[in-house]
Amino acid sequence: MTAKNRRYFDPFYKDSEVIQTIDESTSVLRLTETPQIDVMGVFSREFVVLSHGRSRDEKCYVIAVNSVALPNMDPNVTRGKIISSGWIIEQSAKGSSQVTYSLTVSFLHLPL
Repeated sequence: MTAKNRRYFDPFYKDSEVIQTIDESTSVLRLTETPQIDVMGVFSREFVVLSHGRSRDEKCYVIAVNSVALPNMDPNVTRGKIISSGWIIEQSAKGSSQVTYSLTVSFLHLPL
């Protein structure tokens, strides 16, 4: 799964960019969201996150995401903070997959 695939299930997704690749399973991403409604006076915001994915076993893949602060981040951008987020993708007995998504997020413009 890539961040670009998010547009198929997230109506708020606008764009994503890999800022830094740390290793084959870990990267820093910039995600841009465009809410359909005004959320606290802002119609667009970005999230800068560290994303790490790995197989727990041959039937389960886990992706963990958390906001990070980088020294070169533009302080004039409205930035949300993903406190913790994750995906658990498990293969079922019938060959389909069960996807569980967990998210804790702050939409305020807060320093990290």
